[in-house]
Amino acid sequence: MPQFIKRIHMHAHASLQLGERLGRATLEINGSGNMIMSFGPRISLEPWSIRILGVDLTFEPFRLPHPSNQPNQHIEMERLQVTNADFDLPRCHGRLNRQTGEVSLHLEIVLRPDRFPQLWELGINEPLHILVNEEGHMDFVQGRIIQTHARTFQIPSNLPEGLLEVRAGQHSCEAVGHLFVAVAGSNATVAEIERYQPDKAWLCPSSHLILAWQIDNYPNAAKAQITGGNLSTPISVQQNPGSTNPIPAPNANATYTLEVEDTNGCKNQSSVDVFVITSGQHIDIQARKSQPQIWSAQFPAVQFDPKIRVTSIASKLCSGEETAYADWSLYKTDPNGSVHALNVTPTPSPLSPFPLAGVYSFSPIDTGYFIVDPSYNPEFPSGPPPIEENYACFDATMDCQ
Repeated sequence: MPQFIKRIHMHAHASLQLGERLGRATLEINGSGNMIMSFGPRISLEPWSIRILGVDLTFEPFRLPHPSNQPNQHIEMERLQVTNADFDLPRCHGRLNRQTGEVSLHLEIVLRPDRFPQLWELGINEPLHILVNEEGHMDFVQGRIIQTHARTFQIPSNLPEGLLEVRAGQHSCEAVGHLFVAVAGSNATVAEIERYQPDKAWLCPSSHLILAWQIDNYPNAAKAQITGGNLSTPISVQQNPGSTNPIPAPNANATYTLEVEDTNGCKNQSSVDVFVITSGQHIDIQARKSQPQIWSAQFPAVQFDPKIRVTSIASKLCSGEETAYADWSLYKTDPNGSVHALNVTPTPSPLSPFPLAGVYSFSPIDTGYFIVDPSYNPEFPSGPPPIEENYACFDATMDCQ
């Protein structure tokens, strides 16, 4: 999948209302650190999708009242650090609106007593699976999250009673749904859907899609249904995991939502987006350096309709860059194994159309030409401009076959 990877600095803050066993106090937790995020694939004017690839957050020391309620008894948390091992990273994702800077993040945290022994002191003997939906703003160029707040916070169903109180915007559902979308006819297997966990798909108007789902703790689900898009009636989920028959592409971009209600009446939702391609629409290709002098990108057929074709492609600056190589050779492999070889320059030129889906391998051609931002002010005007070594960006124009 094409992606632009960036380390994002952030400050973390959590405000928890402790339960009766912990004195009903409000606990404020502060920390800071970094998240490594991948952005893409990206279509002009559409929000950028985010995947969380790495986490390293350290929280300031804090203390909790001991649930025994004995005087002067506390549980000390010295510089609590959460890393990749404490997140279900494949299920962490988000969206960024580059025009407004608005960002939303869905985080799934798994706290294990063997990593945090203080949990045993609280009577917690099994891993706690915590779901948090954050909203806020990101400065993408500076690589930092300005501010976020938790829109919803899902308390684990196995949390002992009396430790936390549920407040507005929080819930503790005993069955949680996950919805995925795939291009029908792409020969997408269950393994591919599990690998990519696609929450977005790009289709031509004449194509079809498939919705697939996984519901955690399915025996505790009293009701589950899918709505939205071009569905005239909700789809009732009767098995787990499962998938639909092929569904015609909607007439315009659409969202489908799986809502799961557990036996206690607690509801949660999971959504996917479908983008319908029109002739002349553009998409950004962000290639990552994979070998010396080779930058690669992949558009999985499970998400990108084989009928979507590239009609022109041009090199360009990546967001936040000042210089880039201008001329490239492209070696493109289609999902069926067909190969296309061509040169790419900053000037888009018509080409023999090929499927957008597949693997792209770019290599710079040493012509001595560079793309330079007009505001670039080189430290050494007589020397060559520095080149971004990790990423290369291109603009592709699409149509439908």
